[in-house]
Amino acid sequence: GLLELGAGLGAFWSLGCFRVLASDSAQAWLAVAGPVGRSAAIAVALLPATLCLGATLPAIAQALITTGSVGHRGGLLYAINTLGGVLGTVAMGFGLPAMIGVSTSYGVAAGASILAGLGALALSLRQQEAVSYSPLYERGVRGDLPSPGTTKSPPTPLCKRGD
Repeated sequence: GLLELGAGLGAFWSLGCFRVLASDSAQAWLAVAGPVGRSAAIAVALLPATLCLGATLPAIAQALITTGSVGHRGGLLYAINTLGGVLGTVAMGFGLPAMIGVSTSYGVAAGASILAGLGALALSLRQQEAVSYSPLYERGVRGDLPSPGTTKSPPTPLCKRGD
């Protein structure tokens, strides 16, 4: 959820950076900054959103995929991610900016990311509350949770931090 929020906020950051870069003074600076200066300006504008978006699929995969479910869950997750990318590209590349303008399109995309992030955080909090108050959790009846006082470990995730 936090990565998706970061992507949405990063998109608003990018929009603000592009507005600043469109000013006459910024354009004069960019004209003399050379390719390195122009690349740095674009990197400052795009990196926050890009890094957050790039990290969402691995984070979701780590949360949802265990060793035994790599094929089915991994494939489904990758397919949904690809479909979302295609739909977003088609909307932003062909229709949305022409209908509502580029800045508003950016705002819609950023707002959608923020809503998705808030929704993911809400679901995460709700799931944590449900698990922590569940009598099944207390007794260790779920197959992936240890019973109190046992040494059974939960399933190993597909990716470990640092891999």
